[in-house]
Amino acid sequence: MELKAIVGAIAGGLLGAIGWTAVVIGGEAEFKLMAWGVGGLIAGGAILAGGRGQTMGGVCALVTMGAILTAKLFIAAHLTQLVEEDAAAIDFSTAHYNHFMRDAKDWQKVEGNTVAFLTEHKNYEWQANGRLDSTDYEVFDEFWAPRLSAWAASPPPFETWKPRIEADLRELQQHRAGYLDQLKAVTGPWDLGFIFVGIVTAFGLVAGRGEPPARQRHSAAPVIDYSVAPGVPTPTKGRPASTRGIDPQDQPPGMR
Repeated sequence: MELKAIVGAIAGGLLGAIGWTAVVIGGEAEFKLMAWGVGGLIAGGAILAGGRGQTMGGVCALVTMGAILTAKLFIAAHLTQLVEEDAAAIDFSTAHYNHFMRDAKDWQKVEGNTVAFLTEHKNYEWQANGRLDSTDYEVFDEFWAPRLSAWAASPPPFETWKPRIEADLRELQQHRAGYLDQLKAVTGPWDLGFIFVGIVTAFGLVAGRGEPPARQRHSAAPVIDYSVAPGVPTPTKGRPASTRGIDPQDQPPGMR
């Protein structure tokens, strides 16, 4: 296993994790397909450094897992920061107050039909991803529904309504949009599928290049010339060895 190939894979993983985070911050969207790109970068880094074979492919798969997890941690931290900034920026005006009071009357008209209400009032979407899911309904039923019902029955004055709803919303965001919640949101079933594709890509590209040539760890075995019997002088300088003084029985075949 080449150390250079491992360093190349790690370098590719860091580049992929940082690039993925930058894309999320710049585009304000979490592109799941980037997991495949991270796997490709890691495999490319290892291959450029001479990495190949199944063992190095397994190393690249592990590096891909670590790089994707690192990217997800970065992304979750960024999303958490955005939530905290939004919470700090909450400042409702009389226009907001009048809007909520109208929504309270609409909520009263549908008699607690959450689906019908949220279909017409998209501003209560919790995750702001363009579609209503179970989390949106859950947050609405737990947080907004009882407040809208109370406001419809007895509208509070703006002076008492503003500080109360702002404090409640900040508490909700801290409870439902913390770091672990954001990390969970960016590692759903689809995310896991693309992560698997990235890991398989990293392994397959490197392992598909075949195994590296085996290294010769031991020196070559000495070559023994069996054409000369022990005790018989070997020819030197192109002349045959002298056989004088040697018992014919001790001479090798062909020399007797």
